[in-house]
Amino acid sequence: PQISEVRSGSVAAAHAVQSTKEAYVQRTINRYIARKEHLIVTAESSTFLNIVHAKNPHTTVLFTGDTSTLDRVQVLRKWRKAHTAPHVLLLSMKAGGVGLTLTEARTIVCVDGLTQPNPAHRAQVIKRIHRMGQTRPVTVYDLCVVNTIDDVMRKVVHPFKTVKANIALGVRGTVRRGAQWWCGIGSRL
Repeated sequence: PQISEVRSGSVAAAHAVQSTKEAYVQRTINRYIARKEHLIVTAESSTFLNIVHAKNPHTTVLFTGDTSTLDRVQVLRKWRKAHTAPHVLLLSMKAGGVGLTLTEARTIVCVDGLTQPNPAHRAQVIKRIHRMGQTRPVTVYDLCVVNTIDDVMRKVVHPFKTVKANIALGVRGTVRRGAQWWCGIGSRL
């Protein structure tokens, strides 16, 4: 089952085939849960976030445009509790772009932030963490699968994007290192 089948409702989110980005996000979620640190995963696609949440219902909370106003307060309250799970907030770019202060986290994974035709959307979400009250360095992970539309959009929309580490996702979710691979993993604000 592919993401389009999940979006149409013909397949349950928990049964979707794991994509390269999802595999990387899952490993990152596991690492932050083990450390008991807050993490934010943001994506333009609510379907992607729904799939990740369906596979991690006890360790993630979901905050999208479909989340009601009353539920938004409860979701954030549940996520902010430092001593209990869930430590991972799955945040859609549209819902998370305005009016939130999320300084409990110091790391954000932008699943498709580099493919945004308007870089301001990505910047707005990052500003939810990197704002007044944040006392720690903020790390932004931009995921980019080489030789895909991600790579093309990165070159067009973010041609001068600099990074501290040259890391990108390979076809099977493996991380490859070297000058020919690119991803904004390790960028600090």
